[in-house]
Amino acid sequence: MNYVHLVGRLGDNPNIHPYSDDKQPAAPDAPRRQLVRFDLAVERRWSAKAAKAKTERPVDWVPVLIFDGPAARYAEQALAKGDLVSITGRVDVHRWRDETNHPRKEVRVVVGEIRKLAEPGAAGGSQSGANEPPAEASAGVLASAQDGVAAAACGGMLQ
Repeated sequence: MNYVHLVGRLGDNPNIHPYSDDKQPAAPDAPRRQLVRFDLAVERRWSAKAAKAKTERPVDWVPVLIFDGPAARYAEQALAKGDLVSITGRVDVHRWRDETNHPRKEVRVVVGEIRKLAEPGAAGGSQSGANEPPAEASAGVLASAQDGVAAAACGGMLQ
């Protein structure tokens, strides 16, 4: 089963790009589809020994993608650099050849659900942000985000 759940902070504001799905060309008057990208800073678990030594926690930077739909609109409108978020999704391995024809690979997480847990600088992870929609509203948005991811996850979009 390909399932990922991460909690971390946005390394920068979400970056929004238009994209098209080569398999289903859009009608000229159709709304533009969006791809949202950002890196998520995820802290590794601390050992008791490291906590006593008060060393800095190691951080992994995970590339994250959100394809179109409600989750992309939510990220564009409600998320900013430093926000603490919880995401669920799947691991995606993108392979391509660069301009010198060398094979390249990027491992990233494609989001199915996303929820803001705290604003930048907020203590702990349980405080809700002031501009976050009520839990019922975001839960409805999150539940329907899977449809957009499944439809848009066809290969070749980022080349």
